Amino acid sequence: MAYLKEIELNILMWVQSFATPSLDVIWQCITMLGEETWMVLAFSYIYWCYRKDMALYLSFSLFSGLAVNSVLKNMFHLARPMGEPGIRVLREQTATGYSFPSGHSQLGSAAFSSLYFWWKKKRLLFFAILASLLIAYSRLYLGVHYPKDVIVGLALGWGVSFLCYYGFTHVRKRYLLFLVVGSVAVAGMFCFPGKTAYQSAGLFAGFFLGSWVEDRFITFQPYQGSKLRRFYRWILGVCGIFAIKLVLSYFTPSPLLWVGGYGFLAFYIYALYPLVFTKLKL
Repeated sequence: MAYLKEIELNILMWVQSFATPSLDVIWQCITMLGEETWMVLAFSYIYWCYRKDMALYLSFSLFSGLAVNSVLKNMFHLARPMGEPGIRVLREQTATGYSFPSGHSQLGSAAFSSLYFWWKKKRLLFFAILASLLIAYSRLYLGVHYPKDVIVGLALGWGVSFLCYYGFTHVRKRYLLFLVVGSVAVAGMFCFPGKTAYQSAGLFAGFFLGSWVEDRFITFQPYQGSKLRRFYRWILGVCGIFAIKLVLSYFTPSPLLWVGGYGFLAFYIYALYPLVFTKLKL
């Protein structure tokens, strides 16, 4: 293991040997493609304003990947390369928790591969592969992950998104599928507790309950209204998302808050806000 670690550190130092101030900015921007902000913005627009079925699959893939990642991180407890001699660290605030596997690499590749699996266009396949590799490389350049972290993260991202697509398109009772996979995520929270495990369990619970409530009692049509009207609908909904996250940030972090808070956030996205804009005819 010590020999493998030495090899990985040499790889990181080689990657960082090409660093320049301009590349620092570029790779920090690229690593953001593996973060939740753009995913929330994109997926909420798809769900509220474009196609519900597509958004449900993308969300199912993302939340499943997040659950798998959190379980593995808390299972292996592997440290990051930060603090190792010769390794510089950029955008350290995105490097929380354990190192293996890389969450940015996994979630970024899951998001882009899911878009490919849904549309199945060759150009999109090339873009998905390129984006996945760039995100993974950015984590090495920034000095926050070892090579094995990003390699496994990439494999998991593509693998989980494919399995979720197969299940989503072949299982007739989708909500039963969500319930089963969500139950596994909750079980993972108890077996391998940690912040990300609590968050993923809450997100999955809110996603399952919210999407079921919407399908059973609300059944909104995302494409209704003009493009401008749908844009306003999305902007207002996103304001609600960031307002909820702002309120949550004022509370002392705890397992109950992470599960309940993120569960409410997901329920807001998939049921509560659709109910609001349906009643207000937004």
